Amino acid sequence: METKLKRRITESGFKQVWIANKIGITTAALSYYVNGLRIPPDVLARLADALNCEPAELVGNVEEVTA
Repeated sequence: METKLKRRITESGFKQVWIANKIGITTAALSYYVNGLRIPPDVLARLADALNCEPAELVGNVEEVTA
């Protein structure tokens, strides 16, 4: 299942390495968060700032809609 963070990064057009450098974490740490591991509140706030969104928009999984 795709995480909201992963979708937001994809939609932003930024590379993960750029985002990681911008917010001061390793690309390995960002990869863990993108794959659904718990994001520390301070990192979540920096991610939201870098991606120009609210922190709540980055937490959880994308819901799949089926007809």
